[in-house]
Amino acid sequence: MFWKMWAAAGVIFFLKCVYIALSPMRGLASTSWLIDDSFIEMRIARNVALGSGFSLDGLHSTTGAPFLWIYLSSLQHFFLGKEAAIRATLMETALLGALATVVVFHIALKLTKDRRVAWTSFLLATFTANAFFNAMNGMDTALFTLLVLLSISTYLGVGKPATWPVWAWGCVTGLALGLACMTRGDGLFILFSILCVQWYACWSASLPERKAHVHALLG
Repeated sequence: MFWKMWAAAGVIFFLKCVYIALSPMRGLASTSWLIDDSFIEMRIARNVALGSGFSLDGLHSTTGAPFLWIYLSSLQHFFLGKEAAIRATLMETALLGALATVVVFHIALKLTKDRRVAWTSFLLATFTANAFFNAMNGMDTALFTLLVLLSISTYLGVGKPATWPVWAWGCVTGLALGLACMTRGDGLFILFSILCVQWYACWSASLPERKAHVHALLG
C-alpha cells in the first residue's frame, strides 16, 4: 500500500550508502556535517568494543556520551577494522534517518488523512538540508529522532493492531520513550509532554468516557 514511499526511502538510503562507501575517508572527515562529537562518539564506541570501557582515552571513564547509541554502534567495531567500522556507523545513521522519514509520513497521514500532506512531510523530512546531512553524521541524532517519532506515532495509534488492548499498545509507546531517554536525556521532555497530553485528555473527558478509558487500560 505504501510501497512508493518505502521505495523512495530505500533508494535515498542506498545512494547515501554508495556515497559513504566510495568516498575517501579524508574526504568524509572534512565534510561539514561530521563534527568533533561524531568522532568522539565513534572513538568511545571503539574503546567499548576493544574492552577499554566507556572511555574516550581508554583510561578514564566518561559520562559525556549517549549510552544506548554508544553500545549499539560499538557492535560493528567487534568485527570490522577502524575505517570500515566508521563507514558502517555512517550507514547505520543513514538507515535510521531513512526510517525516521517513513514514520514522519505515517504521522502526517494519521493526523490529516491526506496523502498529499503525508508526501510533502516525507519529502521535507528527507531533503531539508539539515535533516538530509545530519542523518549520516555517525552520531546519536538519527536514533534519537527515530525513537521520538516512534513514541509520538505509537501514542497516536499508528500501526496499532485492532486486537491489541490499550494497555499493551501503551507498553509499546513506553518502550519507545524509554529507549529515547536512554539515548539522550532530552527524551524526558517528550515523556513529560505525552503525560501532560494524556492527563488533559482524561481530565477533560466525561465520566462515562473516563470509565471506558480505565476499562480499556485494564484490558
